[in-house]
Parts: sequence; structure tokens; C-alpha cells
Amino acid sequence: MLNEALPEKLRAGALFNKGWSYAESGRHQDAAAAFSQFLAEHPAHTLTAKALARRGLAYRDARDVTKAVGDFQRVVKEFTNSDAAEVSYLQLGLIAGEQRDFKAMISAFEMLVKKYPNSPAAAQAWFGIGRAHFDQKEFDKAVPALEKAVEKDRQTYLDRASQMIILALYAQQNVDALAKAVDAYLQASPGAVVPLNTLTWLGLKLYDMREFTRSARYLVLATTPDEPQNTDPRVWNYLGMALLETGDFEKSIAASDHYLAVTPDSAVKARALVTKGRALLALGRLEDAQKIAQDGLAFAKDGKPQAMLLILEADIAMSAGDKYAADGADAEARNKYSAAASKLMIPAQFLVDEELTPEALDKAARALDKAGQPEKAAEFRKLLQEQYPKWQPKR
Repeated sequence: MLNEALPEKLRAGALFNKGWSYAESGRHQDAAAAFSQFLAEHPAHTLTAKALARRGLAYRDARDVTKAVGDFQRVVKEFTNSDAAEVSYLQLGLIAGEQRDFKAMISAFEMLVKKYPNSPAAAQAWFGIGRAHFDQKEFDKAVPALEKAVEKDRQTYLDRASQMIILALYAQQNVDALAKAVDAYLQASPGAVVPLNTLTWLGLKLYDMREFTRSARYLVLATTPDEPQNTDPRVWNYLGMALLETGDFEKSIAASDHYLAVTPDSAVKARALVTKGRALLALGRLEDAQKIAQDGLAFAKDGKPQAMLLILEADIAMSAGDKYAADGADAEARNKYSAAASKLMIPAQFLVDEELTPEALDKAARALDKAGQPEKAAEFRKLLQEQYPKWQPKR
């Protein structure tokens, strides 16, 4: 009870402080009652807005959400530019979030950041806006709000907001923006964890876009090198191919080996053997490359898998021929060039494929030229020009 002898000008402050004290000690119902008494006795006091907000907080702590919302709404309506309105917008947003009323949540938080852009709660509000849009799959609106939350309070929201940004951009299939977000997150937090499926998708998409260096970067992040069996086999396969394109041949071989270790004989295994064989060829390990090609041809008996392996064998033979030629062993060189041409006959003449067939025709002509058979070489060049006039060799 308040001392009835208190002067009137002190009574209001004492009553307000009584409510505050009850609230701080966890006596939420008593706090609400004290603030109600204050508001009844001093409806036009300078502390009215704060009393309403504090009563709203007391009601909320007492789990009387309806009354809490009523007080907060009254504050933002009647005392729209007060400090109490700042608190009330925050509380209205939080309550709406708990009730999964995303429209009300966004509205309250947007008013907070609009009217109080430098509020200590601004980062929390921006995060709430982003989360509400994210939960509604409005990813284009979620991302900038979440970025704003990180900008306002990196320490609190870097991890939570960045994870949501990455998931939002992944859902949008936005390759460049996703890569930028992943890079920014890992730079800001080197030990951060990015979902493996996101890194895998990003690496595969960049490979399809022929951005092999970038592809390899994200595929490496998607691996578990200490436990390679726990990595998605596709990651090892495409990582091997990407590293082959970037010239990291030893690493390409290692990645391909991880893939081959868990892959049964099949077309995709044949493709991985080609990757490994080409890396070995690039390193000058011709015998090892030839063995890999033979391993693949033991089960790849037709179609593109066989054609790719035969073209690999032809390239190995051509490389061996070039070595003989450099040493002055012309007869041995011609034998290797002839062997290369014979390997190319099946993919050049019996396969119809927009990439492999013209490649085989072109390489057969080159091999026949070096083997001293220019007339036959001309026949293959004619076929290439007639059947694939727009084809250009890969650089």
C-alpha cells in the first residue's frame, strides 16, 4: 500500500515505481495491478505511455497476451513517437511471431525500423522481418532484411541470418548470389558450417557453366577428406573432372579414386576412369593411363562410355608417338600413330554423337596424317565437314 500521506505530486511517481519494482521481482500480476492503478489515477501523466508499455510487458509475462497486445497497440496509436512506442512495436512483432501471424509481425517490425532506425532493437526487428518472409517463402524479400540484420549486429545475427540467406538463395537457384553469400559468410566466420547439399548443388551448377575453378572450390568444401566414404559420390566425381580442367592433375586423380572406390561397373564409372586416365596422361604416366583405359573397356562395350575410352587410348598412343618422333624413332612413331587411328574408327564411324563423333573424326585425320596416310586423313576431314560443319575442337 502507498502511504496516503504522500503529497499528490509524489504519489504518481511512487505508484509507477511500485509497479516497476513488482515487475522486476517477477510479480507480474501485482505489477499489472499497480500500473492499472497509476493509469486510472493519472491518465494524462507524462509517464502514461511508459506505464501502458510496462503494463503490457507485465501482462505478457503473466501470459495474458490479449491484454498485452491491447496495451502495446494503444501506445503506438496514442503515443506514436514516444520511447514507449519503440518498445511496443518490438513487442507487437515478437508476439505476432509467436502466433505465426507473419503479416502483423512484418508490419510491427517495419514500423520500428522506419521510425527508430538506430534503435538497439533494429537488428532484431530486421531479423524478424527476414524470418517472417523466409517462413512464407518470400525469399526475395527475406534476403535484404536478413542482410540488414547482420549489418546492424554482426555478432548476434551473422550465423543465424547467413544460414537463412544461403538457404533462401539456394531455394531461388541463384548461383552467383549464393556463391557470393557463401564466400562472405566463410570469410566472416572461417569455421562456419554451410549445408553440404547447398555446396554440392553450387559446385555442380558451376561445373555445368564451365566455371571449373569456382566449381572445384565449392565441391572441395562439400567433401569429408578424412572420411571420404561419407562424401556424396557425385562430389568426388565432379571434383575430379573440375580439377582435371584446372590442371590440378594429382588432386583430380585422388578425387576420382574416391569415386571409383564406391562405384560399380557402369557408364558413370567409365566416365570417371576417363577422367583419371586423362589426368595420368597429362602427367606423362602413359602406362598407367593405358591400364585405366583397359580397365574401363573391360566392361564398357558400346555407346559413349566405350567411345570415350577409345578416344583416350588414341590420345595415349598419339602421345607415345610424339615421344618416339622427338627421339628420332620414326618407324615406332608411325606405328603408334596408326594404332591411334585404329582406336578411333569405332567412335568416328559407328557412333552418332554431337561431341564425340566429330572429335574422333578430327583426331583420326590428325593421326592418319602423322602415320603417313594423307589420303585417308582427307576422307575423314571430308566426313567431318559434311556431317558436323559447325564443330570446333575444344581449346
